[in-house]
Amino acid sequence: MDFINLPSTLLFLGEGAHKAAFEYIERQIPSSTTHPDVHVCFPEGKGGSHSIESVGLCIQEMFLPPFSAQKKIFVFEEAHQMSSICANALLKVCEEPPADTLIIFIARDDKLMLPTLVARCRRLVFPGKRNASIEHKHLVTLFTSCYREPAASFAYAEIESLQPESDMQWLDMLWEEILFWYRDLHILALGVEVPLHYAAYKAELMQELSRIKLPSFERIFSALSRCRTAAQRHTKLRTCLRAFFTDINF
Repeated sequence: MDFINLPSTLLFLGEGAHKAAFEYIERQIPSSTTHPDVHVCFPEGKGGSHSIESVGLCIQEMFLPPFSAQKKIFVFEEAHQMSSICANALLKVCEEPPADTLIIFIARDDKLMLPTLVARCRRLVFPGKRNASIEHKHLVTLFTSCYREPAASFAYAEIESLQPESDMQWLDMLWEEILFWYRDLHILALGVEVPLHYAAYKAELMQELSRIKLPSFERIFSALSRCRTAAQRHTKLRTCLRAFFTDINF
């Protein structure tokens, strides 16, 4: 996909949309996951919809100058879960965004969005193909980002975007990988000569040990059990992960 000379209001569609959108954002503002000029708006609450309060706050900030970059970027995740009230509130600013503002919507299907909002965006479709497995590099990003925002929210959304539809076997694999990460941390903390599951990321493991209070396995198992139960009840994966890392770290 050629990203040159794109307009200021973009709609990334399809299973590969999340990855493509953040690759594009990284080109605009390096270190975008922690940059103050990158604003990410997620659905909220049990209904999983964008709130008019958070959308309204984003609109206000669009008319403020950038903090340090040449432009500001506003990302609306799961835009297909945006109510017509929120979508209508964005219509005018999407038609004429401030010169230093880039607005990005990420959605699975634009048919679920307000047609007049879609009409104001350049549509970019990324069919993608969901992974049957989870690459360690994605997991390490999750494990090392869960202590700070907005990096944590990016990581939760990235992992959720990899999940095949209603695949409980994939989720079981995710829980297992989380246990392996903390197993490796405990092995390094004890100084035991045992092969590591995340051996290629030993430097990241050591860095984690230096900055966190390592939770006990009892606490990890308890939090993971609650996380697994919530996922089985169809709670969003990013919500489950946020609850898990909050439980064991705070």
